Amino acid sequence: MRNAVTRLSSILLMLIFTVSLSAVDSADLLFREGSARFERGDYSGAAERYRNFVRRYPQNESYPDALYRLGISSIKIGEYGEGIELLQRLEARYPGGRFRTAFWLGIGYEALGDSERALSSWDRYIAGEDTAYRREALVAAAYTYTESGRPEAAEKLLLVLEDYDGDFFIEKGGLVLLAEIYRAAGSFGRIIELAERIDSGSVKDLPPAFLLTLGEAYRQQEDTAVAEELFRRVAGSGSPDLRASAYGRLFSLYEASNRLSEMEGVVLDAENQLAGDRDALAAFWFRAGAVLSSRGSSADGIAYLKRAWDIRHQAEPPGTLPIFYAQALMSMDETEAAVEILESALDEGMGDAGRIRYRLAAAYSRLNDWSGVRDLLSSGDQSLDAPASLLLAQAHLRLKEYPAGLSVASAALEEQPATEWQRGLLKVSWQLLAAAGEYREAVKTYSQYKRLLGEPDDTGDLQYLRLLFNAGLYNQVVRRGSSEAESWEAKLLRGMALIGIQEYGEARDTLSSLSSRDIPAEYRQFRDYYLSWSLYRLGDYPRALRSFRDFRRDYPDSSLASEAAWYGGWSAFSLKDYGSAAELFGACDPSGPRGREALLARARALAADGRRGEAILLAESYLGEYARLGGDEALYLIFEIHLEGANRDDSSEALSRLRQEYPESPWTSRALYRQARSDLEAGNFRSAAAGFDSYRRLFPSGEYSEESFFYRAEASAAMGETRLALLLWERLIREYPESPLRPRALSLRGETLAGLGEYKDALESYAVLLREYPAQAERLGIRKEVSRLESLLVSPGSEYRRLLTEAESAGGAESREGRTLLIRAIQSAIAEGRAEDFNDAGRLVRQLLNTLPGDKGEQGRIFFVAGEYAFRRNEYAEAASRYLSAALSMSGDPDFTAQALYRSAQMSLYAGDRSGYNEVLERLRRNFPASPWLESAESLGEKR
Repeated sequence: MRNAVTRLSSILLMLIFTVSLSAVDSADLLFREGSARFERGDYSGAAERYRNFVRRYPQNESYPDALYRLGISSIKIGEYGEGIELLQRLEARYPGGRFRTAFWLGIGYEALGDSERALSSWDRYIAGEDTAYRREALVAAAYTYTESGRPEAAEKLLLVLEDYDGDFFIEKGGLVLLAEIYRAAGSFGRIIELAERIDSGSVKDLPPAFLLTLGEAYRQQEDTAVAEELFRRVAGSGSPDLRASAYGRLFSLYEASNRLSEMEGVVLDAENQLAGDRDALAAFWFRAGAVLSSRGSSADGIAYLKRAWDIRHQAEPPGTLPIFYAQALMSMDETEAAVEILESALDEGMGDAGRIRYRLAAAYSRLNDWSGVRDLLSSGDQSLDAPASLLLAQAHLRLKEYPAGLSVASAALEEQPATEWQRGLLKVSWQLLAAAGEYREAVKTYSQYKRLLGEPDDTGDLQYLRLLFNAGLYNQVVRRGSSEAESWEAKLLRGMALIGIQEYGEARDTLSSLSSRDIPAEYRQFRDYYLSWSLYRLGDYPRALRSFRDFRRDYPDSSLASEAAWYGGWSAFSLKDYGSAAELFGACDPSGPRGREALLARARALAADGRRGEAILLAESYLGEYARLGGDEALYLIFEIHLEGANRDDSSEALSRLRQEYPESPWTSRALYRQARSDLEAGNFRSAAAGFDSYRRLFPSGEYSEESFFYRAEASAAMGETRLALLLWERLIREYPESPLRPRALSLRGETLAGLGEYKDALESYAVLLREYPAQAERLGIRKEVSRLESLLVSPGSEYRRLLTEAESAGGAESREGRTLLIRAIQSAIAEGRAEDFNDAGRLVRQLLNTLPGDKGEQGRIFFVAGEYAFRRNEYAEAASRYLSAALSMSGDPDFTAQALYRSAQMSLYAGDRSGYNEVLERLRRNFPASPWLESAESLGEKR
C-alpha cells in the first residue's frame, strides 16, 4: 500500500499543471477564484470555492467544470470517497462528455485500495479517444496489474506505452517496471533485448535502477564483465540506496568467483563512498552479509550483518535484516542469539512484524519452546499465513492441545487450500486427529495427504494400516490382503484386525505364521498375546490357558501381563479349574484397569472352588476399598454365596443392603429375582410372591420381568390364588408375545381353566398353543386334552343340570351346601355358554341375592358370581356394583378382595365410568399397595 501511495503521489505531481482550462467562464467571480487556486496547486482552497459554487449555482453553464475540478481537488487533498462520488455524479449527468472522469476515478479507487475498480476505470479511459492522460494511465495501470499478480497484463500496457511515447516510458518508470517483470519471470534475455531495442546497446542515459536489473540479467547470462561494468556505473552515479545495492551485487559477483582482493576493494569503496549515508551503508552491509551467509560463509556473513544491526538506531537498514541475521546465527547453532535479535526487532517495530514473528516462533521451536511458539503466534488478532499456521498447529500437537491445533490447521486449509504448504498442514492434521483419538477422521485426512504426494494407499503403507487399525476399520486392514513381501508389522496388524472382525480362526493362523526371529523383541509380545486371545475366543481353553501362562512367564514386565492373567483366569474358570482361576485373577495388577474387576472375579472363583469364607472376606475387602466406586456387584456376590449356601438370613441381609444402598442397580434387580426363585423352589410361596411383586414394582422393564410374571403365577397357584394365577399368565401371554415362557403359560392357563370347568376358555388357550407352538403342544399331549374338553362340551347332559339337581337335593338357596352348588352351577352355565342354561342361571342369581346368608364370606362369593353373570350379559355398571359389594363383604381374604376390586375397576371402565374406576383404584392403592391386582388395574387405566 505504501508503494501504491508513493507511486500515486508521483503521478499526481506529473499532472499539477496539465488540466485544461478551456472551459473557464470569466463571468463568474467565484468560479475564477476557484480556478486560480486550482492552477496554483492550492487544492484545498479550490475545493472550498468550487464546493460553494456547485451548491449555489447548479444551473450555471460552468457548473459541470466546477463539479469536475471539485472532484479532482478532493482526490488531490486525500478526500477520495468524496472525489469519487462527485465524479460519478458528473458521469451520470453528462455521459460521454468531454471530462476525463475515468482517469481520475482510477486514481481515487487505487488510493482506497480498490484495485479492480481502479483498473476498470483506467482500462475504460485508455480505450477512449482522449489522450491527455494516456501515458499516466498506462503506467498507473501497469503498476496495479503487477501488484495484483497479473504481470502479463502489465507487460502489454508497458509495450503499448513504449510504442506510444518512448521517452516517457523510460523516464517515468515504465522501463524499470518492465525489466522488473522480466526479472521476476526469469526472462533475463528479454531484459537485454529490451536494452538493445531502446538505445542500440547504449546505456549511458538509461535509469540506474534499470541498469542494476540489466547488470543482473548479464550476470545470469554469465557475462560477468558487462554485469560488473553496469554495477560499477550504478555504484558511481545512482542514488544512495541504488549505489548500496550495486556495491552489494559487485560483492556477490566477486565472492562467487572467489576474487578476494576485489571483494575487499568493494568493501572499502562502499564504506568510503557511502560513509555519509548510514542508510545506504547499512543496506550494503546487509547485502554483503546476506551473500556470504547464503554461500556458506556464515561467520563472515554474520560479521557484516552485525554491523548493519548495530547502527539500526542511527540508520534505516532493510526491514529483512533481522530475519537474515537471525537465520545466519541459527545456521551456526546460535539460536539463543537469534531469538534475542528477533525479539528486539519485534519490540522495536522493525520490518514486517508477521514475518519476524514467524521466524521467532521457528527459533523457539528449535529450542523446543513450544509454549513460546503457541503464545507468540496466538497473540492478538494477527492473521496467520500457511507457514505460521503450520508451525502453530505443530506447537499445539507437541503441547497435546489437539482441538486447538485442529482448529488452526483446518482454518488454514480452508483459507489457502492450494498452497505449497498444504502437504504440511494435512500431515499435522492427521497427526493431531490420531493423537486426539479421532482415528476415522485421521484416516480420511491421511488419504488426502497421500493423494497430494501422488502415492496410493497400498499395503506397504504401514502408517495407513496403523490408522485404519486404530480407527477400528478392521475390514479395510484385512482387505488389503497378504502378499509374499508383506512385512511382519503388516501381518501382525492384519492378525489383530482379524480378531477385531471376529475371524478368530484366521487370526490364529496368521499370527502363528509369524516367526519369532522375524519380529523385533519389543513387538514379539503382541504376537503372543493376541494369539493367546484368539485361542480364548475360539473356546480352546486348554491351549489358551497354557498360552496365557507362558506369556506371563516370558513377559513379566509387559503392560499386557495383567490382561493375560485376566483372560487366563477366565480360561481356567471355563475349564472349572477354579483354583487356577483364583490364582490368575490374583495376579492381575491391582492398580491397573482390571484390578477392581479381578478382585471380584477372584472372589467368584474362590466361591466356586468351595472356599466360601475366603470369597466373602475378599468381597468385603472390595467393599471397604471400592465402595465409593460402587459396591453393588460385590454385595450381590456376597448375597449369591449365602444363597447358594442356604444361609437364608445372611442372603436376606445382603439383599436388604443392596435394596437400601443401590436401589436401581441391575445387581439389586438380579438378587431380588434370585431370592424370590429360591423361596419358590423351597416352598416359601408367600415370600416368593412378595419377592416377585417387589421385583415387578421396582424393575418393571428389568431383565427378569417376564419370568417374574410366570413364577409369581406359579406361587399364586400353589397358594390357591387361582384367579390371580390366571390373570398373571394372561398378562404374560399378552404383553410378552416373544417370551420363551409363553407356551408354558398357555398350557398352564388351559389346564387351570379346565380344572375350573371353564372349558371354552381352556380350549381357546390350547388353540393358540397348537397354532403358534405345535412342537411344544405335541410334546405336552395337548390334542388329546382338547378332544376330552370338546367331548364334555357336546355331551347330552350338561354340567349345569347335574349341579342344579344336586343343589335342589341339598336344600337349594336355604342351605350352605345348596348355595355352594348353585354358585358352581351358575359358573358352569357361564363357562359352557349354552343359551338355555345361561338364561336359566339368571333365576339362580336372583335366588341367591334374595336369600343372602349372614356369613360375610358366603355373601362375597354370591356378589362375585352375580358380577360375573352381569359381565357376561354386558351389564357393566351392574357388574361393577356387584364386584364392589363382593370386595366389601369379603374382607378376610386379601387376594379375593383385591381381585373383586380389580374386576369392579375393570367393569367401571367398560361402563365408561372413569370416576367410579378412580374411586375403586384408590381403594386398591390404599389397601393392597403391593398386589399384582393393583398393578393390573393401573395397566387397564393406562390403556383406556
